[in-house]
Amino acid sequence: METLNYIKNLDFFKKLNSNFEISKSTEDIYVVSIDGIKKYTVRVFSKDSYKSIVDKKHKIDTLIEKGRKLYPILEVGIINELALTYRITDYINGIKRYDNDKDNYKLGYYIGETIRDYHELSKPIKNDNWVKNYGHKIRNIFHEYYLCDYIGKKDYILFDYVKQFSYLIKDREAIEIFSFNNIRDIPVDRKGKVYLFGVQGIVEADPFFRI
Repeated sequence: METLNYIKNLDFFKKLNSNFEISKSTEDIYVVSIDGIKKYTVRVFSKDSYKSIVDKKHKIDTLIEKGRKLYPILEVGIINELALTYRITDYINGIKRYDNDKDNYKLGYYIGETIRDYHELSKPIKNDNWVKNYGHKIRNIFHEYYLCDYIGKKDYILFDYVKQFSYLIKDREAIEIFSFNNIRDIPVDRKGKVYLFGVQGIVEADPFFRI
């Protein structure tokens, strides 16, 4: 409830000078309805996500200027009292999909081109957190393995290999990776406008060694 009250008082909505209602969609997503007609989505993140989200906004704005049909990030800000970063976007209510494979292929190709162009604007990320996560995942895999009923006689060879050569990832540059299971996970409205930040997640990792 506290977060909702702060969202109500954001200048972005107060400047609209309209009646609006706010509802909580998920743990970190809120939907703001303006006069029952126009809707916005507000998503909150940890405060230290601010620079990363501003960077995403800049790249999406650049792609829009180049003619890509994308939903913009309308505003990014910080709620200091709650140590949260907020992101305001248009609310998308409708997924564009075609009945024939040819048109779906064109749509998928366009989304693929858009993601490629987004990556071309990205710079290598200087962040060691993903290296630590990699090591943590390896340790979890080993732990679960040793708890199982079957342990092969030569399994240790693979584990020794992973341990011995894990140092190879230390100097690799991390980049942003879009995480989604299927191209259908990326929302597109009925006019073909892509909701690029609607994917399941954008993570920072080495694309060759992510597990």
